[in-house]
Amino acid sequence: MIQFTAIERFDAGTNEEYHAGPGVSNSKMSRFLDDPALYDGLYNTGLIEPSGDTPDRLLGTALHEMTLEGGLQTSTVLDPEVTGVSRDEYLKIASKFRIATRIPDHVLNEQGYCRGKPYTDWAKLHKGNVLMKSEEFDQLEQKVRSSVVVPEGQVVTSNETYDQLRDMEDALRAHDSANRLLFGEGESEVPLIGEHAGTGILTRCKLDRYSETAMGGFVADLKTVRSASPKGFANAVADFGYARQRVLYGSMVNALLGREVPFHFVCVEKKKPYRVEVYELEPAWIDQAVEEIEKAFRGLRRCESSGIWKHEHYGDVLSLPMPNYLNYKKEWEAS
Repeated sequence: MIQFTAIERFDAGTNEEYHAGPGVSNSKMSRFLDDPALYDGLYNTGLIEPSGDTPDRLLGTALHEMTLEGGLQTSTVLDPEVTGVSRDEYLKIASKFRIATRIPDHVLNEQGYCRGKPYTDWAKLHKGNVLMKSEEFDQLEQKVRSSVVVPEGQVVTSNETYDQLRDMEDALRAHDSANRLLFGEGESEVPLIGEHAGTGILTRCKLDRYSETAMGGFVADLKTVRSASPKGFANAVADFGYARQRVLYGSMVNALLGREVPFHFVCVEKKKPYRVEVYELEPAWIDQAVEEIEKAFRGLRRCESSGIWKHEHYGDVLSLPMPNYLNYKKEWEAS
């Protein structure tokens, strides 16, 4: 496992403050391994804007809040018949509606246009107002009535999505191991910070669930997934670097306690019937992740020291290996 020193729990503040705070996290490490220049632009110079949250990421955040924090924290649930708007947007349409006046049909000409003496005489009486035909006035009125101000920093969650989240939580509670890990004895959202022993790089993590008892304890991480099957989650572990997360988080907890504790991934599918599975990673995952993390720490220290945020092999001609799965491609071809 990875060695850390000076590990401690700390006050991470809000979720936004935690992500903006000092230290390398698992997600930042993944960005560095993908491309040091991207890491530099996102976290050092600020020249690259971070991508916005995807629907899948928002769903995962909402499920974490519902199951681990006692309810939605950053979402506002809206009925289908209403529209979420910012405070400035609402003030804009409400101000317009306050000075809007419906044009009566009897002052329009035979073609329904705002022309002729009846209209001009009527319009003089309402100077300074926004004059609207009935259809336009009704649309504005409906827009004002159906608009709801969404608090700053909140995202809109529909009733349909809220019901989906409730069903996912129910599925987690119905699974014996998932229920024990997520809703039994333990704490949620536990932040740790410390230094990597080899490089001195400040590192942080936030544990979804953490339990420390005289009998052992555990760490659990909640994942919303497309497939909770062994094959499906194995693909997710490979694609999203979950093995590195397991090693990084587990190593920091080991350093904090002075002993190892089990680490579990609790997976729930995003679609009905919301299959739930709990996994531990086999040693082969761990061994590879340790190599990747140590490589990342060495690379981070090299880039910080040199000020050059490039891969070590930047500028070289690279040899591209063939993925192992292609070795078996011919076995599936019709002869």
